[in-house]
This record gives sequence, structure tokens and C-alpha cells, in this order.
Amino acid sequence: MNKIKIIFLSVFLIFTMNIQTYGENKPTKTSPVEQTQNNIIKKGEVLTLERCLDIAFNNNPNIDLAKNTTKIYQSKIGQAKSGYFPQLNVASGYGRQNSITNSSSDNDNNLYSGNVNVNQLIYDFGKTQTKTKIQKLNLNSSTSDVDDITVKIAFNVKQAYYSALLAKINKDIFTQSINQNEKHLK
Repeated sequence: MNKIKIIFLSVFLIFTMNIQTYGENKPTKTSPVEQTQNNIIKKGEVLTLERCLDIAFNNNPNIDLAKNTTKIYQSKIGQAKSGYFPQLNVASGYGRQNSITNSSSDNDNNLYSGNVNVNQLIYDFGKTQTKTKIQKLNLNSSTSDVDDITVKIAFNVKQAYYSALLAKINKDIFTQSINQNEKHLK
């Protein structure tokens, strides 16, 4: 019984010592509270193009989705590379056997079994290497998707901003035209 406890304890320690955390939160330039306060448009505030772009980039869910997809593909590269490393398999079992003999006494036998296998890939004809390359290409593709979404958002914001400026200028021109025509009428 003590041997099995020692085996389980040693396997547990091996696994807990090798656990690494991925996707740690990197510190941002501004806290989420500051970003929320910066994204609030106050009544009467005149928005500049840069301010409109900041608001669009901070509030668009498509950018967050594309960035998270990039993180997924980064982790898939690690999964593809895992084929290069040794694989550890651990199994254990317990059984109880009760046999009745002619002497009418019960003999209980406790059966313990344990198995530890380590497998190391020697050569797989480039399968693992190809999987890794494919995941790297997927990562490059998702990074390009982030850039593409950012450019599209910037284009749409700039188009809307300049359309609003054009409408304001047209309004001013029409107002001046009306005032001038009223002066001519008088």
C-alpha cells in the first residue's frame, strides 16, 4: 500500500512541477476603468478624428474576437510541438479476490497494479513538423485578420467622420445662402 501511495505522490509532484501558465495578462497602458471613462462621450463634446478612432478601437468586439483567435492559434502551435516531447502514461488498479478453501476460512487477496509508460517519438516522416508549420501559418493568417479588421474599422470611422464634417459644412453653406437670399429679397 505504501508503494502505491509513493508512486501516486511522485507522479502528482512531477505533473504539478511542470505546469506552466500560458496567456498571462500583460499590463496595459490604462486600466479598464480609465478606458471606460475615456470612451464616454460627454454632451457637447467636439470629437476629433483621433478620439473617434480610439473609441471605435476600444469598443469594437470584432477586434477582441480576432485577438483572441490569434491567442488560440498561438496555443495550437505549442500543441503541435508537443509531439516532439516524451509522452508519459500512468495507470493503476486495485482488485480484491476472495477465495474459499476446504478449510472453510476466507482468504482475501488484495491485488494492486501500477503501470508507467514513457514514449518518445523518434521519427514520424515529418508529420509533427508539418502540423507545426500549419499552425504557424494559421497564426500568421489570424494576425493578418486583426490587421485587416483594424484597417476596415479605421476606414469606416474616417469615412463617417468626414461625411459628418461635409454635412456640417453643407449646412453652414445652405444657412449662409438662405441669409443672403433673404437680404436680396428685402
